Amino acid sequence: MKNIIKLAMVGGLLAASLGSAGAQVFQTNLVMKLNISGTGFVQSSDGVVTRTRFTTKDALNRIASAQSITLERRAKLIFELPQGTSDDTVSVGPPVVSLQNGADIIALGDNFNLFQTDGSATVSAVRGRTETDYGNWRVSFATTDVSFEAQGFATFTKTTGSRTSGHAKINFAGDGSVNGKTAVVSGTVSTSGNTTEAVEIQ
Repeated sequence: MKNIIKLAMVGGLLAASLGSAGAQVFQTNLVMKLNISGTGFVQSSDGVVTRTRFTTKDALNRIASAQSITLERRAKLIFELPQGTSDDTVSVGPPVVSLQNGADIIALGDNFNLFQTDGSATVSAVRGRTETDYGNWRVSFATTDVSFEAQGFATFTKTTGSRTSGHAKINFAGDGSVNGKTAVVSGTVSTSGNTTEAVEIQ
């Protein structure tokens, strides 16, 4: 009888251990609509620079063409900014720029990325339930005919309470190419939103 009790206890501990090892971990993201606007100065020929403006609509169309996607009428770019995980021992993943196209959310990977500049510092100011972070971020964009790498000053503001909301602005400048021609670019990325989502990461 004692051996049976011991076996039952060992079995129970093993099951608990396996259950813990396979536990789901969720990451909470703040999801914000993203807009981009800027200007490209293109070396169209020797001694000639052509000025070209680009907008969120331009970015959407170029990304859709690069990925062979048919855009829905209300397609938009979104920025998923990690807030934390359900397990403090698990680190949050990187922020992600995605295309929301109808019911589909497509991570854009190399097509469009925002991330903090390697080795750069962030400073934060807290006032009540509002936290504002200041830092240097990179903006990476690459499609068939337009690509650039840029960086600039970023401001991220988040307010918590009954509902979390946030907005951000990155003023960027960099260089790249337009239709195979050398270009320098400058512009602004802005985000805003108050939607949070939980995504399984383990």
